[in-house]
Amino acid sequence: MSNRYGYLQARIQARYAELPDESLWLHLGALKELASFLEEARSTSLAQWITGLSSSSDVREMEQYLRRHLAETIRETTRWFDPQWHPAMRWLETLSELPTLAYLRRNDLDPKGKVSELLLRGMLDQELENQHLQQAWITAWQSRWPRESRQNLLGMKSLQQTLEHHYAQFPHLSVEEAWVSRQDLELRLRLFFRRQVLQPAMAFAYLCLVALGLERLRAELMRRALFPEQGATS
Repeated sequence: MSNRYGYLQARIQARYAELPDESLWLHLGALKELASFLEEARSTSLAQWITGLSSSSDVREMEQYLRRHLAETIRETTRWFDPQWHPAMRWLETLSELPTLAYLRRNDLDPKGKVSELLLRGMLDQELENQHLQQAWITAWQSRWPRESRQNLLGMKSLQQTLEHHYAQFPHLSVEEAWVSRQDLELRLRLFFRRQVLQPAMAFAYLCLVALGLERLRAELMRRALFPEQGATS
């Protein structure tokens, strides 16, 4: 343990307490219309995640807003960290760009101007033709980890292995199995978070939980925005 992470622990612990839990999702899930969903969500801990949205927001606006919110959360968390961790934290902002980069590469299109310079520079340092895009991103992320104690880095590697295991099996699951797997991942991340007291991995686990929460919120919003007739009849 390190007292260097005491301030980080206190700030993130407060943010962690505001994360939506399953009971909140079940409560909001009963609201079929987008307007009623947003109105009720504004009286819960989700309020900070939907401040810039309304029932008139289109799907693209929702998508962009949620991505910006995740990026802003990463930046906020970065400010609480020691400067030595800032490169690894900032690299997380590029993760949402991987699907775009993958599409551009598959179609032999120039990615310049379509994804961030940070992502391009990080990927150009590697021989992508011989390496899976996801693994290349992970390698670039690890290269930005600072020199830390063995205990601190063990936590980071454990978290990485948990996420890689989930990612590897997820595409092969049925819809029902995928939902159970996602719930299991969230439970494991919450348990991991509670165990990583005064460790840097605690902050990364928190950001994973934020990303999962925003992903679920995105699904709830998109379903109501794209298929309002289902909400009205279900």
